[in-house]
Amino acid sequence: MRSELPVSCNADSTRKCASRTSVKDLNSHAIKAILVSRALLVSIKRDLENQIRGLLKNLGLVIGRANLCTFTVRATELIGDKPALTAAVGSLLKARAAVERQIDDLDR
Repeated sequence: MRSELPVSCNADSTRKCASRTSVKDLNSHAIKAILVSRALLVSIKRDLENQIRGLLKNLGLVIGRANLCTFTVRATELIGDKPALTAAVGSLLKARAAVERQIDDLDR
């Protein structure tokens, strides 16, 4: 992944000269960018989940431990037919679903 490039050395210079230096290629930078982007999206998703948990907890509604598939289902069950909660939490659930789709796209 790294290409070795020679470093020119001036005979008159008083500095020590390195014979070679490593430079990452474009593919390495692209892979790192994808990993950093994915980590950011995962962090955003976790923040959205914690925000939803906090909103519901203030009303005495606890989602509890929910795995990947059951978080949205459990939050929707707790909201029920309360229009005020549906407006607040529903939009956060939609944003969470959009972030989750983006994470899935990066995983491919």
